[in-house]
Amino acid sequence: MRFKTIFNSAVFAVILGTTPNYSGQVAELEITSLTEQLSSSVYYKISIADYRRGWFSSEVDFHVEVPFLNTFAEADLSAYTTNDFTLHINHGPLVFVDGSVIVAAAAQEMDFRPDWSRIAEVDKFIGDQPLAHSTLITRFNGEISGTSKLPEIDYVDQENNLSVKMSGYSETFTYASTTGHYSGSAVLPQLSIKSSDGDFDMNDIEMDIAGSSDELEATFHIPQISVQGDAVTMNIDNIEMKIDGDKVTDYMWGGKSSFSIGAVQSNTAATAFSMDGFTLTSNTWDEGPVVHSDMVVDLPSMRFDEFEVTNGKFDAIFRNIDKKAFDAYYTLILGLNMGDANALQKMLLEEGENLGISFLQSSPEYIMRDFSFTLPSGTLASNMGIHFDGGGDIDLKDIQNLINRVTSEGQLVIPRSLAHDMASRILEPQLAALGAQMTDEQMTQVVQQSIDGFVAQGFLVEDIEGNAYRSEYSFENGKITLNGKVIDLPL
Repeated sequence: MRFKTIFNSAVFAVILGTTPNYSGQVAELEITSLTEQLSSSVYYKISIADYRRGWFSSEVDFHVEVPFLNTFAEADLSAYTTNDFTLHINHGPLVFVDGSVIVAAAAQEMDFRPDWSRIAEVDKFIGDQPLAHSTLITRFNGEISGTSKLPEIDYVDQENNLSVKMSGYSETFTYASTTGHYSGSAVLPQLSIKSSDGDFDMNDIEMDIAGSSDELEATFHIPQISVQGDAVTMNIDNIEMKIDGDKVTDYMWGGKSSFSIGAVQSNTAATAFSMDGFTLTSNTWDEGPVVHSDMVVDLPSMRFDEFEVTNGKFDAIFRNIDKKAFDAYYTLILGLNMGDANALQKMLLEEGENLGISFLQSSPEYIMRDFSFTLPSGTLASNMGIHFDGGGDIDLKDIQNLINRVTSEGQLVIPRSLAHDMASRILEPQLAALGAQMTDEQMTQVVQQSIDGFVAQGFLVEDIEGNAYRSEYSFENGKITLNGKVIDLPL
């Protein structure tokens, strides 16, 4: 019996002693795979500078670059766009994570400590404490889960009457290496900045995200943003963003998204502004070799001092965007060197013409289905569309042929009372600047004369009932027809 106990203990000890080496190999494979997938992004690059794998633990040195930020920057942003950090890994099967023992292939605890001495603006807030403390657990089935926490910032600069307080930010995530699916959430309970100019507060920020390399679902919510100062006070309520997307090209995301603001209240000594219920929604989808994308903006109510707009609407769609041309254009933009004018000009000349032809061959079109809003004096409504015929060979140097390929049409309806109101808002300050002094009756006459001038020139047509003006146009074969009258353009 004693021998059996000793034998079992020896076997257990051998397992515990040898398994960490295997667990270390599993962790290295998973971390290397994850790093390669993360580095496929066009916005940032992450690479393993050194991987020091031991028996019971390992250390990994990473190098991170964000080259996209330097594309259009004139200043040197290298201090902000490159950094190095080290990951400390404890091998399984028994690993310690935040003071607890769990069964896993490996567990990593990392204090992300960039060299903030290069960035004085950040160094004075963070100092020697880590930017983030993270834990990463690698399961034997390939699943990776983790948490990250940012340090509490309670910075006070009495000399400049400035204080910054941020507390409680945390995030969690899971990643399945076998499927590439990930999910996560983040919470920021408090962010407060107080200075002699005013106070800024933003609390209870929440974000949830899930997806893979080709799919994305995300929500982002801020209950309220408050700015209180001597010069301005502003409250923004219920900011929310939702994304349900998938990739339609290598560089373009499709799907549905929305952005909304519940209400805005802003006041200064001179003006007052309010807005209720702003919403922007979009939908992008592919159809064979092309992509279509629409956008709808709704603005139920907006008020600027005494000027009030209600029922604002903008509804438009881009159709027939060539997928390959879009990816080629994006690749070109990422490769631009804005600091070398000669190289930039050469690249644009060599690639620009081919890209332009590729975009036009898919017969793109833009349709503004609805642009309308209501003032107290009436509702303006309009729509228009522009189409390009991409059939046959296209020569960008043949301007007349390009023009003949374009067709367009549109219409505008504006009530008589609204036309008078808008014309008055334009003419009154102009006449006042010239020193003209007029009675209300004289101003009404001037406004009517101005509108009658547009009618006489054919830009507006008064309807039969006399309570609205209309304007319709079409463009085809290089000629524009305005309210039934053909106008030859000097091309």
